Amino acid sequence: TGTVSAQETLSMSISVIDCGQGDSILISSDGEHMLVDAAKTVNGSKVTAYLDGLKIKKLDYVVATHPDEDHIGGMPSVYSKYQVENSIYSPYVGSTQAYRKYMSTIKAEPNSSYKTPQNGEKWYIGDALVEVLYDGKNGSSSNDSSIVLRVTCGQTDLMLTGDISNKVESLLVDSGKDIDIDILKVAHHGSASSSSNAFLKAASPE
Repeated sequence: TGTVSAQETLSMSISVIDCGQGDSILISSDGEHMLVDAAKTVNGSKVTAYLDGLKIKKLDYVVATHPDEDHIGGMPSVYSKYQVENSIYSPYVGSTQAYRKYMSTIKAEPNSSYKTPQNGEKWYIGDALVEVLYDGKNGSSSNDSSIVLRVTCGQTDLMLTGDISNKVESLLVDSGKDIDIDILKVAHHGSASSSSNAFLKAASPE
């Protein structure tokens, strides 16, 4: 008798969508998809055009890291075209029309759940494990209330930081959590208020 062992193959794709000023990042694995942010309102069609190109019909998770318009403005365009199973959003309460439209959109999505996350909360996108490193609840501004996610697939780790400043970066460094990753989505579009030396040293992205 003999045994045949098949090596498990894990795969994940990361798409940083070209959407002008703003963020929109798609994580896909084993037929499941998580969209993190959706650019400005005027660029929502760029996000949906990219998703259409991949023939996506359903999004398992859509995360709004924080309520700035260059991260949530395009969300209504996304929700109007695709079934969204789960919506995750920052606890920061915005005061803009874009925020109000976003909240009404996620609440109106049929057969869908929506909530703010908790530190340490985890879920899977196919083979990829998503963990909430920072849930935004202690942030004193919209940017510092950004949800920070770590996405792990096999030996590859990605950190998505929204628009956190070096104040929150310091909290992550001092938290004792493992923030050593391979790929870093630089916080706040590369602004000088983020990407502190201590944070970059601890994260040590390749």
